[in-house]
Amino acid sequence: MRIVPRVSNIKVCLCLFVLNFLPYISLSIIHDESFPNITITTLAFGSCHNNKRVKSSADSIWSAIANQNPSIFLWTGDSIYAPEKGGVASISTLAKEYDKTLTNETIGYGRFLSTLPLGVLGTWDDHDYGANDAGKELADKAQRQDAFLNFLGVPATSIQRKRDGVYSSTTIGTPPNQLLIILLDTRSHRDRHCIPSIASLPLGSLGGTLAAIISCMARWFSVSFQLNKYLPFCREKHILSSQQWQWIEEVISTSTAQAHIVVSSVQLLTTNPAPESWGHFDEERNRLLNLLRRLPGLVVISGDVHHAEILTTNTEKIGESEEKGDIIEVTSSGLTHSVKDLTVLAEWQLKAFDAHRATVKNMDGGKAVFLGKNYGTLHFDWERHELRADVHDHTGKVVLSTGKRKIGRASSLTEHDVDRVLKLDGGKFAFFIVSSLFLFFVSVFYVATCKKKLQLLIQGGKDKNKNKVN
Repeated sequence: MRIVPRVSNIKVCLCLFVLNFLPYISLSIIHDESFPNITITTLAFGSCHNNKRVKSSADSIWSAIANQNPSIFLWTGDSIYAPEKGGVASISTLAKEYDKTLTNETIGYGRFLSTLPLGVLGTWDDHDYGANDAGKELADKAQRQDAFLNFLGVPATSIQRKRDGVYSSTTIGTPPNQLLIILLDTRSHRDRHCIPSIASLPLGSLGGTLAAIISCMARWFSVSFQLNKYLPFCREKHILSSQQWQWIEEVISTSTAQAHIVVSSVQLLTTNPAPESWGHFDEERNRLLNLLRRLPGLVVISGDVHHAEILTTNTEKIGESEEKGDIIEVTSSGLTHSVKDLTVLAEWQLKAFDAHRATVKNMDGGKAVFLGKNYGTLHFDWERHELRADVHDHTGKVVLSTGKRKIGRASSLTEHDVDRVLKLDGGKFAFFIVSSLFLFFVSVFYVATCKKKLQLLIQGGKDKNKNKVN
């Protein structure tokens, strides 16, 4: 006779309790922060804040953002810039800039922080990481990470302090009114570009700018000649570490949220070959898009490029109540400066590569791009199951908007569709040649100027020596 072991009622109840609440237990382990008792209606986001650009309170954008009454602010990268262009910023230099941002009354960021019920979250990009275009090759990453997390006010006991990277996730609210915010780290473990960037060489102000432009042209060149496609050592490169991929897969697979924000410091959907973006790592980009395409109520937000735009996998018109089953990205970049502060060539180049941009109704018309200083907001109407992303100029005026989008609805993209999403545009080669010639003449002028200065210094030294002899 088979003997069936007796199981006490207490053990049965305990097992049922664990099985019933296991998803929530798992979530509490994965997510860094959770605000279950808050239903969020507005948040703000932005990137690229250079303290040197804030000469007076009139230059500060934080009062305009505070007027939107956001519950939380999301940094999408470049929260500070080292005072000197070029080279690698030391940990002490970064810490001083963070402290200045937090405490300087003219800047006003400290006052803005006091208005936020949920504080700030954020990821870094190259400048708050410590060097222009830098990736995993940068030294002292742990100390840099600590300095950045100190700036965000992350507790010393947080799991973020134990990670190799600044990626994190936060839930706000409970189903059916739950938002999940996923912040990616695209710097700590990113491989060098196919043609490595020279943007962080210590060349001074003008030299640093030239090095950055040369690096943009090198990326454009590598796309034009499809080096990432034909050269294995260019194709087999990564943005995220294997640990971060495992983490994001688990976060997404266990999500119970109806709306999702994914923060990437660099753009995901751009066709512009000059800036740093996911497009220079095509296999990684497809992997991420395949993870994101199933997320309901998704908005990707990004920074880095010193302008604002709305990017989409479906570039037909979007507007009020229109749903195309696409993935949408909103870039807001330039809290203190924008592409208008750069050369006319930069504006020209931005207008040349616009295939990824949405055409937005009810705005000024045309493609969804704004070239002035800006910040972004996201608004949630949980009763109507709708969200809307807006981009504002420095006064608070809405200059771009996605219109209303459904909370709870995922994209209709298939894996085959992801393969067909617009990639970096290597065309417009005539424009590349004109840009290269412009850069060549500027470089010649810079070298000639440096040579003349060097000759004057040498001559000055000789004159001093003659005077000493006499």
